[in-house]
Amino acid sequence: MTKLTVADILERKNIIKPLKLTYNSEILGGEIEIKKINADKVMDIAQDMQDNKYQTFCKLIFACCPIFSAKELQQKYKPIEPFDIVDILLESSLVEVTELAMQILELYGIKERIGVNNLKK
Repeated sequence: MTKLTVADILERKNIIKPLKLTYNSEILGGEIEIKKINADKVMDIAQDMQDNKYQTFCKLIFACCPIFSAKELQQKYKPIEPFDIVDILLESSLVEVTELAMQILELYGIKERIGVNNLKK
């Protein structure tokens, strides 16, 4: 095992280079930026996972992908709940919503995968 340096730790913890990921959406025809948010907020959102997984995924995506909270989109589509914009724009695609949510959850150490290669670093 190699001896770690401070630079190694900073790089691995993304302190030197901020973590910025994108998801390639076929439905939207481009890359969706993913931002890592506070783990406590992720846990708050994930508490609803057993009751309604799809809605929880939409909430998680809304929280971690800034594009979905754009005022222009909210005004144009008038979702019932702000996070419903994810379902609207991703056309209720179970595949894309699940893939994107799983990529976000992977940022927090959840190793479950569904065979997705749409995440770019």
